[in-house]
Amino acid sequence: MTSDLLDEKRSASFGRLVTRIAARIQKDLATRPDQDLALSASQKSVLIQLEARGNSATSLALRLGISKQATSKLVQDLEQKELVFRQTDPDDGRSSIIQFTQKGRNIVQDTVQYFENLESKISDELGKEDLQLTKEKIAAIAGFLDPHGF
Repeated sequence: MTSDLLDEKRSASFGRLVTRIAARIQKDLATRPDQDLALSASQKSVLIQLEARGNSATSLALRLGISKQATSKLVQDLEQKELVFRQTDPDDGRSSIIQFTQKGRNIVQDTVQYFENLESKISDELGKEDLQLTKEKIAAIAGFLDPHGF
């Protein structure tokens, strides 16, 4: 296979396109207010997977695809940054629920605002119907590749 053909295949591949989009989003998000917190990619993953109502460490570990011990360490790091806190699970006093602090919630709200603005720009470029169809297809792919995410 010639290198030109290889480059053409790489440029048009699904993985490359998704990587380009993800790299741009990561670059944009790196300039957001949480940048001074020096969050690692793993810590950001916790914030992405944590639901507003909170999650148990077990369900969070499942969503992250890592052990409960590794999840616990990430949560401890985020607790030190005052982004999350643990509260005793009212249904099971032996476990805790991990929830956002107000500071953590503010970061998530700011990130949601970024994505809403991005979607608006994409909608202006593609049209509302094409954006909706694209989101539905991406959601189907995400569900296939990451069935434990939300």
